[in-house]
Amino acid sequence: MAKCKDCIDFTVGLTRKKSLATDLMTTNLRRCLNTLDLILMGIGYMVGTGIFVLTGQVTHFSAGPSVVISFILAGIAAAMSAVCYAEFSSLVPLSGSSYTYTYVVVGEIWAFLVGWNVILENAIGTSSAAKSFSGTLDSLCNGCVSRGIKEKVNFGESAYIGSYPDFVAFAIILFVMIFVLVGAKSSANFNRVMVIIKLIVIAIIIVAGFMLADLSNWIDPEKGGFFPYGAVGTISGAATCFYAFVGFDSLSTASEETKDPKRSLPIAIIGSLVIVTSLYILSAMSLTLMVPYTDIDPVSAFTTAFVQRGNVWATYVVGIGTLFGLATVVMSGLYATPRILYAMSNDGLIFKFLGYMHPKTQTPIISIVITASVSSLIALFFELKILIELLSIGTLFCFTFVAASIIIIRYNEPTINFNSTDDGAVVKEVNTEELPLKANSDTTMKYTSETASSVKENPVPATEPEANNLAFINRFQTILGHFDKADLVLRSLLIMLVAIIAFLLLLVFGIEYVTVGRWWAILVLIVTALGMIVPLLLIGCLEQCPKKGYFQVPLVPLIPAFSIFCNVGLMIILDWNTWIRLFVWITLGLILYFAYGVWHSKERHQPVSTYSELEPTEKQVN
Repeated sequence: MAKCKDCIDFTVGLTRKKSLATDLMTTNLRRCLNTLDLILMGIGYMVGTGIFVLTGQVTHFSAGPSVVISFILAGIAAAMSAVCYAEFSSLVPLSGSSYTYTYVVVGEIWAFLVGWNVILENAIGTSSAAKSFSGTLDSLCNGCVSRGIKEKVNFGESAYIGSYPDFVAFAIILFVMIFVLVGAKSSANFNRVMVIIKLIVIAIIIVAGFMLADLSNWIDPEKGGFFPYGAVGTISGAATCFYAFVGFDSLSTASEETKDPKRSLPIAIIGSLVIVTSLYILSAMSLTLMVPYTDIDPVSAFTTAFVQRGNVWATYVVGIGTLFGLATVVMSGLYATPRILYAMSNDGLIFKFLGYMHPKTQTPIISIVITASVSSLIALFFELKILIELLSIGTLFCFTFVAASIIIIRYNEPTINFNSTDDGAVVKEVNTEELPLKANSDTTMKYTSETASSVKENPVPATEPEANNLAFINRFQTILGHFDKADLVLRSLLIMLVAIIAFLLLLVFGIEYVTVGRWWAILVLIVTALGMIVPLLLIGCLEQCPKKGYFQVPLVPLIPAFSIFCNVGLMIILDWNTWIRLFVWITLGLILYFAYGVWHSKERHQPVSTYSELEPTEKQVN
């Protein structure tokens, strides 16, 4: 029996949640970043190869001029994930980003896996950007850099290893590392200069492109019109364009170095995404109006388009813009990854020395050096395509967990108690009045007596149909009130997730059976569709917790559910080899977790609790 109890305690411990300090503004890092710094960091993180490379590829192979619509759709899908990060950044202003959010809401082992994948995402993103930087520089030099290295060292052709050691990519990572080591403000200043130059270059390209615009490239049927690949091509292009927005999640790693994180981070995440989406749309419009989509080079779209129109100077302008853009992406990876390592180390899930903070610069220097060293070695030897595929699946994995966590936290009031104002002042004690709907088996949803009395004194008149609807909803909510709300939300979310996976697998791999009318395929389609819709409606009927924090995701659970749907769909269409690499990476992480993290976790030495409490200063009067 004792061994059985130990096994149960061990299993329960895997899902223990992070206990948060009373004062979340206390940190070993230096708070020196403002909202403008964060917005420019967000732009720097997201605008890399997306404009100069991805636009041409999607236009030529997938969407044609409708790439403009593809970027709009991708921007909307990215916004679904971005608002989830924005809400969490205002609620939990800690440097761990999606790792910390998952730890607080879902549990330790899931948080470790998310953090482990964030490390992979950022390290691979850094290496990929450095490889692209090297390729762009080599192109501007007419290939002399790669030819010179190949004459000395040539590895031959391989699907995984590059044909030659990329010393330029190796060097640019180590160069940018110097600015990151000095401190967050130095990194922000470096990023600010790079981003301003990049924005000037992009503005020149957009304006010059519109000056050469030919509307017939959009409307002439002989040139393919606006939708040469149809609606399917536009949607397929949107799936590819989604990756151009990856990077906003790294902003939340700056929480502990931001002066006012609860306000600045949501503004920066959403603001930078809006700006970047606008830049992508304008760039796509400029390119597709300049030349027919069939004449666009998928590798160097803007360069060849300007050359075709007699503007050779654009080759160098685009090249310079690309170099500055990629330099900021390299910096984002070197900035974000050490902060994740720092957070996980502080929680005891990875080795303690990774959390060492330099007393003068107040930066995690050991984590920075290790991150830069590993990323530079990856960039030195590995092929770019392999890196990009790994980056995609790791990012989507984290986005899915954050969106799911928003649904859980919105309907589970005890998960976190946010009982202080945005400026840190303690909220005074309030009287509460119980209402009939139960939150779970032990607690009851409560509202302030002031709110309750105002509802009673000022009832809103309702028409007969509205009254009937309200009566039905009230009866339904009364029935739901007999269930544990936290458990009900979690079970509904799991059913919805399984249904989403099954639905998308059928659409991706078995759509031909649906189109020819196979009864079993149609049955599976209907059942999985109901499996998505019914749990979503069930969750939506539950009473949400009162608003907490500076920003809150609207239309919950619809927006987080849509984000999960998009993320899972993008993961499913990735190559199976990418899934194998992800499972290998996760397996390595689990070995580390069970060999070290689970035994050294700080939460292991805390009383096991179902909930984390943040600033437990408000008293509830029963």
